[in-house]
Amino acid sequence: MEQLKEYYERQDTEELLAIARKDLTEEARLVLQEVLTGRNVAPEATTAVRADVLYPQARHAKDAGRLATRWTRFLAFFVDVWGAIIMLTILLSPLRWISEEIHVNVVLAVWLVYFLLRDGIPELHLGKRLFSIRTVHARSSRSCTWLRSIWRNVMHLFFWVDALFILSSNKMRLGDMLAGTTVIKAEPEHRR
Repeated sequence: MEQLKEYYERQDTEELLAIARKDLTEEARLVLQEVLTGRNVAPEATTAVRADVLYPQARHAKDAGRLATRWTRFLAFFVDVWGAIIMLTILLSPLRWISEEIHVNVVLAVWLVYFLLRDGIPELHLGKRLFSIRTVHARSSRSCTWLRSIWRNVMHLFFWVDALFILSSNKMRLGDMLAGTTVIKAEPEHRR
């Protein structure tokens, strides 16, 4: 333990806080805390650093029961893709009077915008509303932003690779990992 204490004392405070982020033994953590306390670093600071590292794992363990099932996510995706195309085709059908080509192009353009932004506009995603699930920031559980929505949905270009990732234990697609999002069961106040 003395060697560990000497090692810690040779490091600057920022390096010690970086070490605090690592998975240390209880003894190593106590020695580290002793050295940091000697440098007038409040114990709360190292606890906050440690919580920042542990938060995703703790949050994941806590929310494991709240994660949307793979089957529900698939059905919501199916509704989002085909439901939106059908609705847009019907709603924009007056454009057929101008030109069939214009109608098809406008439907596809509006659908693409919808598809990329659907998770960033809380009331917009048809499938997720139908199945009472929602996309949230994985660490804070706040609603998905437009930018995160674009990042997670653009990965559908690589559909099969993206979809394989959902088989992992955290049920996150590649798009979710890239955007830092996850899909959970909606809480009662988010259901309508």
